[in-house]
Amino acid sequence: MSKKIFIVNNDSNYAGELVSAFKGTDISPVIYETANEAIAAATSNAPDLVVTAAMLEDLGSGFRLAKWIKTNVDIPVVMISGIDELTGLDFSSRAGSGDLFVDAYLSRPAEVAVVVEKVQTLLS
Repeated sequence: MSKKIFIVNNDSNYAGELVSAFKGTDISPVIYETANEAIAAATSNAPDLVVTAAMLEDLGSGFRLAKWIKTNVDIPVVMISGIDELTGLDFSSRAGSGDLFVDAYLSRPAEVAVVVEKVQTLLS
């Protein structure tokens, strides 16, 4: 059975690379550019997993989206960001702890193959 994932990222090139990487798998990605679009879609037809950028143009950030997903749908969330490089904070060690609301945190630029592997692991 096919698994549906949301890719929430306003970098259309990167989102397109992720979609291409899932071709030939049992994972069907759907791209959303904003958190509000993803929330509206998840409200009526929740995915099996969400991959989101940390910084989005609406709702303040992907952190708020991750919190909404975990609070309302409770599915795995993978966050991709370069914020750890900018701040010096280690977000990857906080993934899965509950306070970050994500199951996995990948530093940007996250190689597409690494994202695919993480998604497949969380969905298995």
